[in-house]
Amino acid sequence: MLKKKLYIPVLLSLLTSCISEYHPEPVSGYSGILIVDGTITDSITVVRLTQSYGIADVFADNIPITNAVIKVEVENGKSRTLVAQPERGRYEISTGRLDPDSMYRIFVEWNNENYASEYLPPLQTPAIDQLNFRQSETANEIELLVSTTNTASGSHFYRWTYQDNWEFTAELYAQGMKDPTADTIIVFDERDGKPNPMFYCWQKSRSNSLLLENTLQLSENQIREKKILSIPRTHKKISQLYHIDVMQYSIRKETYEYFSNLQKNMDEMGSIFAPIPSELDGNIRCLTSDLPVIGFVDVSIPSSYQRFISRQEAGYVAPGKKCDVLTRSIAGYGIYLLSPDGGPTHFAPLGCLDCRLEGGSKIKPSFWPNTHL
Repeated sequence: MLKKKLYIPVLLSLLTSCISEYHPEPVSGYSGILIVDGTITDSITVVRLTQSYGIADVFADNIPITNAVIKVEVENGKSRTLVAQPERGRYEISTGRLDPDSMYRIFVEWNNENYASEYLPPLQTPAIDQLNFRQSETANEIELLVSTTNTASGSHFYRWTYQDNWEFTAELYAQGMKDPTADTIIVFDERDGKPNPMFYCWQKSRSNSLLLENTLQLSENQIREKKILSIPRTHKKISQLYHIDVMQYSIRKETYEYFSNLQKNMDEMGSIFAPIPSELDGNIRCLTSDLPVIGFVDVSIPSSYQRFISRQEAGYVAPGKKCDVLTRSIAGYGIYLLSPDGGPTHFAPLGCLDCRLEGGSKIKPSFWPNTHL
């Protein structure tokens, strides 16, 4: 197993906030280090490429790398090079079905240097047995829990990721809006007329935390009710209809130790300005120089589980957003109610009438089960 030890401050690109301002002594040599995050899988392999920055640099959420050449290489075989980049720094590589008898690695060309992970055979992941949810005993939220299928063979180490989508609505249903091309009112009627394009929206997110577990201390190689995430009962995620797709990966002991060490440093750091040294043993190296690189790329054939959760099942509690309704129009307000002859009678804040102003999108997932527009 190829390992490269690297002593650095915990990567600031993995953190998102600070408590108070602090001006540390300049630290050099830690900026611009390639960070590789991904697992080679069946079908589509997703790899995120970012670069680190030192504690004296200007803080940012992350520094995505968008100009890299990346591919999945097969030892003694053909490389997979069909790559898309739907988001900055997020590369999707069409890998097809992995061969259990082959060895795979990630190859990256960036900034005039070549990098590669260690060649590894794929691990087969057991199925997800259940994906349930329950009301938290200590907080006003629901917890989503995953349980694995018991398997006598295979890895005892697991990692999970997820993507979730949800439908939500504007706080108030606008009965009409002013036509931007003419001095008329467009009337909305979901049943017999034109649907309101501001009422229904969709939003999505991905897991951004390290979800790890092992079964070394258990009598069976089975995980029971591992908490994947919690959702407050007042969150708009569960206000109409919620969907989650959980991916489960069998990982190697070295992978587990790498991510556990990373999580430990993040938990103990406490502040983005606390330069606690961290030993990160990755399996990626620079082929063209002795430049450091951070990351551990495993190879795993994952299993997945999807489910919908309705507003009623989740026990959604409306937070009671305050929407001041006026009988006259002012800046920042839109038409809320109409009279029988189609004239506006009441107005409300646009943020209460248009779900797009709450971060929503009108792009409905292709698998969504209802006909809302």
